[in-house]
Amino acid sequence: MSPLAPVDPYLVRDVLWCRDCRESMAPAEWRRTRVYRCEGCDGGAGRRVDAQLVESEVWDRLVGRYPGLRAVTGQRDRHRNLRRHVIRVEVARPYPMRVSWSTPAARALTAVS
Repeated sequence: MSPLAPVDPYLVRDVLWCRDCRESMAPAEWRRTRVYRCEGCDGGAGRRVDAQLVESEVWDRLVGRYPGLRAVTGQRDRHRNLRRHVIRVEVARPYPMRVSWSTPAARALTAVS
């Protein structure tokens, strides 16, 4: 039996996009803080948003939409549920956020692909 892969600390990896330039935002570290960074803004210097702030907001919105997820505490389970229900998160500073939700039909298409 193989050990479990390490848990990714970046909850919204691959679903977070910059609302200003429409580029994806990648996990990074800045001054010992987890952030998501957009390399498309500011001439490649990168716009940063605090990872914990964005992840908490997205998770709170997800739980607000699906209250049964309130009991989910493990990061691995949160990742799985987030991927199931969220297609895209767009963020701009100072953190106005738009979340695109998956529909049952979209989940079925994703499962088939």
